Amino acid sequence: MRKSIFLAVMSLVAILAVACGSGNTPANGGNAAKGGNAAGGNGAACTGGDTTGGDTTGGTTGGETTKTDPYALYKKVGRSWTTKTVMTIAGMPDPMISYTKMEVLSVDDNGAKYKMTTMDKDKKETYSADQEMKFTVVDTPACTGTAAPKMTEETVKVEAGEFECYVVESEAGGVKSKSWSSKKYPGLAVKMETDTMKMELIEFKD
Repeated sequence: MRKSIFLAVMSLVAILAVACGSGNTPANGGNAAKGGNAAGGNGAACTGGDTTGGDTTGGTTGGETTKTDPYALYKKVGRSWTTKTVMTIAGMPDPMISYTKMEVLSVDDNGAKYKMTTMDKDKKETYSADQEMKFTVVDTPACTGTAAPKMTEETVKVEAGEFECYVVESEAGGVKSKSWSSKKYPGLAVKMETDTMKMELIEFKD
């Protein structure tokens, strides 16, 4: 039973690693909805032209916003980052601890290849796979009428160092979550907290 739960947790961590590492950071909905082009791909912007999957930094009420390269994280060969996840499961005396490492293997004009590795509490490899990241432009999703999550900015210190982050707090199904994502590198998850899970960036090699 314990092994089955562990494998399920590791699968979830692997999925989160890909999601957090693919440039899918939310745009600042308040700014993006007012200008022309917005750089954000999670439905935070309801109007505007094309989006490149990243995030806006600043904004105007009628002009263009300053954009951050949504794929900056993947544009340096050898760059790697590792996160630690601690999950509390009801009925289990000890929390489940796992690690996920991402490493950029190669880069060209069209995209990047990277390696994702998940590890157990002893940092023993449990899964590894090479993945591809395409540097593509994504259309802004249609407005659904759902308000974008509130976003603030904060400098947070974690084991990997100090990072300027966008902070998003949300609630779904009665579960509250708070996440910190890098402003400089869209898609880099720096920290995340829920009632039963904590994730933190413990190493960033540039």
